[in-house]
Amino acid sequence: MSEETAERNVENERADAVRKMMDQWKDGKLTDAQDTFNSMMNDRADSMVADRKAEVASGMFNQSVEEIDLPEPTAGEVAVPETTAEAEPETE
Repeated sequence: MSEETAERNVENERADAVRKMMDQWKDGKLTDAQDTFNSMMNDRADSMVADRKAEVASGMFNQSVEEIDLPEPTAGEVAVPETTAEAEPETE
C-alpha cells in the first residue's frame, strides 16, 4: 500500500469517526458521543507520542527513523511493580 493510500485511509477513518459522533449527538446519545470523542483524541495522542519518540530516538542514535524499531504506544495499561509499603511486613 502506498503512503498516499495509507494517508487517505486514515483521513477516511477520522471522518467516519466524526460522522459517528455527530450521529450520536443527533440521536441524543451524548455519553456515547463523548466516548467516541475521547477515543479519537487518545488515538491522536498515541500517534503523536510515537512520532515524537521516533524523532528523539533518531537524533540520539544518529539513525534514520526507518531504521529504529520502537514499541507501539500503550493505551495507559502499565504494570506497576509492587512497592515495599504495599508488601506484607516481615515478621521477626
